[in-house]
Amino acid sequence: NIYNNRSKTYSHFSEFSDDKKFPTMVAFHQNLFLACVLSAIGSCISVLAIVALAYPEFRKSKHNVKYQPTTEKMFFLLNIICQIVSGLTSTVASWFGPVSIVVPINVAAQLLSNMFFFGILGIEKFPKGTRIGTYFVATASLLLPYVGPTVQDQNVIELITQPSALIWSSILL
Repeated sequence: NIYNNRSKTYSHFSEFSDDKKFPTMVAFHQNLFLACVLSAIGSCISVLAIVALAYPEFRKSKHNVKYQPTTEKMFFLLNIICQIVSGLTSTVASWFGPVSIVVPINVAAQLLSNMFFFGILGIEKFPKGTRIGTYFVATASLLLPYVGPTVQDQNVIELITQPSALIWSSILL
């Protein structure tokens, strides 16, 4: 299985775990399968956050449904909670695999989730071309772990403290 064959420990975290400069860093075992699953879950939760606000507005405009102010606040609270959980899940996903795999999986899962939830709830109808394009993007993203980058084995702290990296960071600031 490609996901299990590409597991490795983040050496840049484990090197500094006993160092006095970086006492809070811990070792994370890289796992592409976990990174992909967490990324997809994070994007699905992000879409649910959008649905928490879009669906009540859709029902108000199309079906003249009126919500109590407390119900509207609950939808808003659900949106905030889902956004926080989505952000945390997506961040944790990047701890377990390369961002160059995690982000495309996240985007593909978000596109598929949008089509699924908005289609099921009747908020939007997606034309055939849009559906096919989304399926192609999702398929390409799912193939990335097989043909894309492998687990990273670099000391990030050492890389960002190089003179060229410091000069580039100061230029960007």
